[in-house]
Amino acid sequence: MNLCYLIANRVHLKRHRNPASNPLQRRSSHDAYWQWQCETSPKYFDKFFDLREKLPDARVIDIGCGLGGRTCSLVSHGIRQVVGVDINQVEVAQAQEIMQRLGNNEMRDKIRFQALTEFQASSNKNSFDVALLVDSLEHVKNPTEILNQAHSMLRPGGVCYFSTWGWYHHQASHVGSIVPIPFATVFFSDKQILDAVRRVVAQPYYVASMWDSNPPALRWQDCSSLHDRPGEYLNKFTIRKFRKAMAASDFSKWELKTEGFSAASHRVLACFNFLSRIPIVQEVYHSAVFGRLTKADKS
Repeated sequence: MNLCYLIANRVHLKRHRNPASNPLQRRSSHDAYWQWQCETSPKYFDKFFDLREKLPDARVIDIGCGLGGRTCSLVSHGIRQVVGVDINQVEVAQAQEIMQRLGNNEMRDKIRFQALTEFQASSNKNSFDVALLVDSLEHVKNPTEILNQAHSMLRPGGVCYFSTWGWYHHQASHVGSIVPIPFATVFFSDKQILDAVRRVVAQPYYVASMWDSNPPALRWQDCSSLHDRPGEYLNKFTIRKFRKAMAASDFSKWELKTEGFSAASHRVLACFNFLSRIPIVQEVYHSAVFGRLTKADKS
């Protein structure tokens, strides 16, 4: 008997009886997700150390831009230019199409999206003031290698910012909409979580998202590890491993901070935010992890 599935199934049945309690409308379409990214980014970017101070008149590279909602939101901060790049050529094309259709003239003038292969073919060494990796570093096999690529794109004195989650974060499995169990990676194995996923998506109550296959179970049938989560590889890095990746990079200075919980969204959890600053405990107790790395200034 899979306890993971039993709990997830119970939650879904309760939500099915009360649809208004399901906060996942942003997953219904690419447009909805893009709009959600645009709307939430200004407040989110406030947490990235001094990012807001660096953006005015800056040339920015957004690595792992996805559908580009967060990339497009940067124009409201007075940037000079933004380039959004992603390994997923389909999402890059979608980002460009959505921006042309839903974005404003300033976005169209200041932003361009490129597939990673196209971007690498052009000369972009020492070209940018700011590099961003928003919620993408957990999806790469070698975070240090990606940080070093960002380093090569930055001018001397440029700054790289990233946000991510540690592996024991309450949503680290990236299947929270299917298996709505906080800290599932702490309590259950990959096998149990993936078994629960396959059983939930086969239930009549399950509403497919824009990322699902048809039928939804088809996407998961050959997946045996969350490392190989379909469409989104997960490296399972802990906060400790992200620190090591930063220290091993080419950047001259780096720092990392863990964020606690917002009282507006998690009133009870916010009372214990001091736990997010305690080593080991913070591996589980954090809402997000933020990094800032600075390239040496030749002068």
